[in-house]
Amino acid sequence: MKPDIIAIASSTGGPSALRKICAKLSEKINIPIVIVQHMPKGFVASFAESLNVISRLQVKEASEGEELKSGVVYIAPGGIHMIINNERNMKVIRTEDSPSLNGVKPAADRLFMSISDIYKGRNVLAVVVTGMGKDGTTGVQYIKSNCKCYCITESKKTSVIYGMPRSVYEAGLSDVEVDLDNIADEINKIVVGW
Repeated sequence: MKPDIIAIASSTGGPSALRKICAKLSEKINIPIVIVQHMPKGFVASFAESLNVISRLQVKEASEGEELKSGVVYIAPGGIHMIINNERNMKVIRTEDSPSLNGVKPAADRLFMSISDIYKGRNVLAVVVTGMGKDGTTGVQYIKSNCKCYCITESKKTSVIYGMPRSVYEAGLSDVEVDLDNIADEINKIVVGW
C-alpha cells in the first residue's frame, strides 16, 4: 500500500518520540505528513524548528490556509484544532477553534476525521504513539471506514504512557504494534519500500 498521506498522533512523551521518528524518516518520502502533538499555544514553532534541524524532511508548524506539500511535516499549532480541506483542487490546512475533543485541543480525532472525508477511498497511513487517554481511536475508526488505512501503534514496552496506542489496539484498529526505535523504519518501508 503506497499511502497518500501520513497522520501521526502523540501526547505525553510525544516530543521525544517524535524526535526519534523524524530523525530517521527517509528523504525519499514524497507525501505530506501531518502531526497532532498535544501542546499549548506558543510552544509548537520552536518544537518544529528543533525537529527540522534533525530531520531530512522539512518540519514546520502548520499555518492556516497553507497548501499541503509532499515531503513536508506539518505539526498542528497549539491550542487549536487542525483539519484538512479540499479547496480549488488543493489540500489546504485549516485551523478551527471549536470545543476540545477528549479533553484536548488540538485533537488527533478532529484531524483524522477530516482526513477520512478528504482522502475518502485513498490510502492513509495512521501512526499513534505514546500518550494518555484515547485521542486518535475514533479518528482511526473513521479513516478505516472511509479509506484504505494501515495503522501503526507504539508498543507498550516503549510507550511513556500506553494510553492512546492501547486504546487503538484494544479497539482492534492497529495493524501492527512496533517499538519506538523501529517506527520510522516501518514508515520508510511502507512509503518508499525499504
